[in-house]
Amino acid sequence: LALVSSQDSVADPDTTRELLQPLSKVRILDCPKSQHILLYDHDREYAIQAIVAFLRADDPLAVSFEDAE
Repeated sequence: LALVSSQDSVADPDTTRELLQPLSKVRILDCPKSQHILLYDHDREYAIQAIVAFLRADDPLAVSFEDAE
């Protein structure tokens, strides 16, 4: 599971996606409202829900931003 923010000023989101996309078992989820430290930013609830869903072997893509708000 990789949580990527399109607004990240530390880790370039395009480079992150480019590096991870070829890996078949990596899920990439976008957190468009946040910066680099996702768990302290606007998408924190979504990030936490996605992490919990991933750890419980649920499909993290099923977690929606509406669920987190």
